[in-house]
Amino acid sequence: MIVLLSGKRKSGKDFVAEKLQALNPFSRPMRIIRLSAPLKKAYASEHPGVDYQQLMTSGEYKEKYRADMVRWGEAKRNSDPNYFVKLSFADLDVHLKSSLVVVSDCRRKTDIESIKKLFDDPGYHNQLAIVTVRIEATREARESRGFTFTAGIDDCETECGLDDYPHDFIFKNDSGGDISPLIDFLDARLEAP
Repeated sequence: MIVLLSGKRKSGKDFVAEKLQALNPFSRPMRIIRLSAPLKKAYASEHPGVDYQQLMTSGEYKEKYRADMVRWGEAKRNSDPNYFVKLSFADLDVHLKSSLVVVSDCRRKTDIESIKKLFDDPGYHNQLAIVTVRIEATREARESRGFTFTAGIDDCETECGLDDYPHDFIFKNDSGGDISPLIDFLDARLEAP
């Protein structure tokens, strides 16, 4: 199964993905994929002096480059909408039937469509089930995690592109603690034929 997480900045997408992996209540191999990782790596390689490892953090360094990274990434996507999805899944083990893969940072409908297209091919990865999960947190909870609204970022597709998407499950992450409702949902989906 592939679980596609989406949510606004500081909603806790990475926290939820990492907590799922740490708990791993499903007794199966589990892997987290971040669509942003190959984007940040490619961006850093094309921009001398930019530190890829620092871009992977949630701190000020990444925020300093965010707007330019978004513009650069959009240019790449305009030439190939599947570019970063293909990079993210390039080294994924082909024996995934019994695995759980969590994509921690879907941001656009094209991200979800590209992943579904990749795994809907009958000859590819045994047609794995794909579920979408929206991580939501109040603005107050997000602000307590360091969120500050930034025009040109928080009102663009990277933050709003999936607001109206019909997710399979909505997980409320205001407290940043108990993920058992999400575990119960995923467990039921894993048990389904």
